Parts: sequence; C-alpha cells; structure tokens
Amino acid sequence: MSLELLARPFSLLGLNDITDMRLDAKTWMVDTADNIFNFNKIPGQTFIPRDTGHGFTKNQPCFLSVDGDVIIPIGLKKHTHSMDTDLDGGMEIEVFLDNIGNLDVYWGTTFNMNDFTLDFSGTGAGISEAATGVFRVEMDTGTATNGYANIRRPGVPIDFSKKSAFVAREELEGTIANYLLRIGLNAEKVDVANDPTLPSYGIEACSAQTNWQCWSSDGTARSTTPTSYAVDSVVNVWMAQHYPADNQIIYTKNIDFGSNQVTKESDIPISGIGATRQYFSAGVKTTTTSQAKQLRHYGSLVFANMGNPEWKWYNS
Repeated sequence: MSLELLARPFSLLGLNDITDMRLDAKTWMVDTADNIFNFNKIPGQTFIPRDTGHGFTKNQPCFLSVDGDVIIPIGLKKHTHSMDTDLDGGMEIEVFLDNIGNLDVYWGTTFNMNDFTLDFSGTGAGISEAATGVFRVEMDTGTATNGYANIRRPGVPIDFSKKSAFVAREELEGTIANYLLRIGLNAEKVDVANDPTLPSYGIEACSAQTNWQCWSSDGTARSTTPTSYAVDSVVNVWMAQHYPADNQIIYTKNIDFGSNQVTKESDIPISGIGATRQYFSAGVKTTTTSQAKQLRHYGSLVFANMGNPEWKWYNS
C-alpha cells in the first residue's frame, strides 16, 4: 500500500478497510486496562489506558514493542542529564537551578565533630573523633547519672508541609540498660523533655522498651510506634521517609523494606517549620551511675524543603 493511501482517512469511500498496515500507521487505542490487556494487539500499536490495571497506568501512553513481546511506556527513558538535549533530559545544572529555593539538603557523608553543635554534661562525658580505625563521631555519656552527649546539625529550617527524609548510620555501645537515645529531624536534645509543640520525627530507644521506637510530633501531640527491631550494639542504618500528603512516615532499619518496615500514621507533621539549631540531632544519655554509654555517628543525609519564606524561590 502506498504512503498516500495509508495517510487517507478511513471514512473515504473504498478506503475504510482496517488492515494491519493502516492500523500501524493511523491508530491509538484509548480504552480500559482490561480491554487493552485482552485486545489482540499489533506490534508497534500505541495505547492510552483509561484506568490502572494489568501493568497499565491511567493516562500513561505506551506501545507494544515492534517484536510484539513487551509493553513500553512512552516518555522519559534512562538518561544522565549530561547533555542539553531532550533525549538526555537537559543539563543537570538546570535541575538544581530550578529548585534552588526548594531543596534543603544536608550531605553528611563527609563528617567530623566540627560539623555539629556539641552538647554534653557529666563526669567523663564528651564528644570526640575515633583516633584509629573507621572514622566516626563518638558521643560519650560518662559515668554520672543523667550524663549525656548530643550532636546537632544547624541549618535552614525544614518545611514539614512537604515531603522529607533522612538516613543516619549509628551504633550504640555499652550495656543496653539505663539509657535513652534519640536520632531525628528537629529533635529535642536527649537531655530535655519531649516537646509536642515541635514538628519532628525520628527513631529513639530507652530502657523501658526492648525494641526501637519510631516517634513523630505534629506540633500538638507527640507519640511513638514500636518496631520489631530489638535494640542492639551494632552499626545500623536508619531511614525515615515523611509523606505529609498521606499522613504517614515509613521507617526502616538497614533499608529493609517490606514486612519489617514500620508505617506510622499518628501525629504526623503536615505543617510548621523546624528550628535552625536542630535541623538534625542525635544523642545518648545514661540514667544510672557508673554505666557509660556511647553513640557512634557514621554519617547522615537529609532531604527536605526549605521552611523560611525568604529562602523560597520557585521557577514558575
């Protein structure tokens, strides 16, 4: 069939036959996911699903590969932003420039004690860096009752009405008894009482509980949700992902998603901003004499949205 005939509408007299060649050249199928799934498809044919199902996503155009063996979404594909082309997604610098007033990011993977505000009290309490071996920031409580050590990363306050997340690699050293520790965003120092007026979230543990606890505060009430993770004295990586639109925070230990993740849905911060003094905080306290504890900090990451209005700038 000639290209001229392929291009003509089906309504013309004598050209309303539905051949494979004419379908290839002219049609999109717009229908339910069920109908698209069950349809006798032609390789190269394109589809727009009206709903989601069978691997199709509502309003996501796709097509059957020319080999007829796989459905391929239409749109962005794997790219590196290394060239200013549509195929590569444009330059990476454009992504950052267009979000310069959105992103509130802390790359705490290159760290030392000078990155933080240091707070400690008690006989033998202090904060130092490991002299040998793996580099880390060591928070020592000392041996006095209620001795503590806490590190705080100052920064531009977080906007808790937007998505945010943190990852922290920490290790508790010492007898797992008579202690309190806390790691999180906009968190209270470990030596002060819980403050429900602060929007915040994170992970904590204490002598009264065998397992780690997830905490969050919406600025009015603060609560904890227990995990299935027993408190131990090994290095662990904690991740917390905050979804204010869904009223939930998802917590994982050692990035173990699935059956062991904890989804907290009470007292989730959905508004308010953090404080500059406690953008990220981690600390440990001993609650008895002669039983020193140590919290070892191996790095952290924070991704959030800026909270102060004067920082916000959006490419609109």
